[in-house]
Amino acid sequence: MDEARLLYHIVLTIHNSRISRRMLKYKVYKKPAKYLSLKQEIMLTHMFKATILELKLKCYAYNVCRDHVHLVIQCQADDLTETTRKLKGKTVYLYNQATGNSGPFG
Repeated sequence: MDEARLLYHIVLTIHNSRISRRMLKYKVYKKPAKYLSLKQEIMLTHMFKATILELKLKCYAYNVCRDHVHLVIQCQADDLTETTRKLKGKTVYLYNQATGNSGPFG
């Protein structure tokens, strides 16, 4: 029997917008965060949509904020890490292409 698909609330943060336990543990010093403008939030919304459609995911809700993104997606538990990696990676790739940036998002 196939594993049930579950809903997951995923939060993706903009580079340097939060301090994690890992950053504290390894003494990674936070640089100033960059915040999204309204125009960038709208652009990112379109890019998440394109990535969600490409990956054939079901997205039940999303919210793009100035320094983070909330997504409620459906997938199998075993696929959550890989799905999140692909979703984040492809969207950042599209954003960097459109803006001429490279490296981490933000």
